[in-house]
Amino acid sequence: MSDIAAMLSESLKSSLNLRLMSYYLLAFVLFFIAFGIVFSALGIVAMTVYWVFGIQEISIAIFAIIVLVGIILLYYANAVLHGLFLLLARDFIGTGKLSFSEALNNALQRANTLFAANVLISVFFLIIFIILMMPAVLPLLGALQQLSPLALFEPQALVSLFLPVVLTALAMIAVFFIFLFLISPFTFLVAPVIVFESLSVFGGIRKAFNVTRQNYLQNLLAVLVFIVVVVIISFFSSAMQFVLNLLVSFVPLLGLLFLLVLFAFELFVVLFSTAFQSVFLLNYYKANCGAFVPAPKPKKKEKPKAEEPIMPSESETKTVKLEPWMGKRI
Repeated sequence: MSDIAAMLSESLKSSLNLRLMSYYLLAFVLFFIAFGIVFSALGIVAMTVYWVFGIQEISIAIFAIIVLVGIILLYYANAVLHGLFLLLARDFIGTGKLSFSEALNNALQRANTLFAANVLISVFFLIIFIILMMPAVLPLLGALQQLSPLALFEPQALVSLFLPVVLTALAMIAVFFIFLFLISPFTFLVAPVIVFESLSVFGGIRKAFNVTRQNYLQNLLAVLVFIVVVVIISFFSSAMQFVLNLLVSFVPLLGLLFLLVLFAFELFVVLFSTAFQSVFLLNYYKANCGAFVPAPKPKKKEKPKAEEPIMPSESETKTVKLEPWMGKRI
């Protein structure tokens, strides 16, 4: 318990560093600029398709492809940002020196692996969710078959048909979230292991599972503390937003000022929450994996060494006495 308290204290203290927050702000700005350009291009393509084909099967198919590409790009960008935030936290805690370009370069090197791991874990969770929801889906299909047009005007009939389905669905959703919580000590460590140790997808997943199961209950408590702190930060942010909006409604003349204050406060909360999550994950990794493992630096191209000239031996450097007939044509 003392280790978790120390981890929490160090994470909160480091997250308040304005220099670290400024680097996270730079990452968010670059992210929004890049995706503003990309999604504007996708929007232009979608408008062109609509203008050329109208509402037809081919245009609907192209729209679906554009949406799918957008989702994949967002998921990939999330992997890049996650790795970048972890590497910036590592540099800040480890050496106190921050290099945005170096951290971004290392994050891009690990982005493909982290993206593949996130997709694999998400598909696994989706399969579990579908399996858990089957007890609610099958009764729902049966209730829809028994539903008659007259039953739409009878509330009691609707309640008797759909109440068991709704209760079953809520119970299965609760079971799913309990499962997510119980497996969270393992999933929390996958990204730091992949980013810091340059492991493969399955290598990172295997190590995360093997390491976290050794101190499972302590890791589960650490994740619970992390979730509680994030919820408290979100609640505090919502409360402050409500208070500022209330002040704006009572004092219209100060509306612009309060809006600026609200924007600055929300930005600070987002940066602080991002820094806390990254630093806490870094400390969680260090608590489970022991010694700190720095990410590899990008390799520099070595210049080819110039070949040393071969010096002639003493026998070759001896002067040769030229005879009178040497050099004459025969």
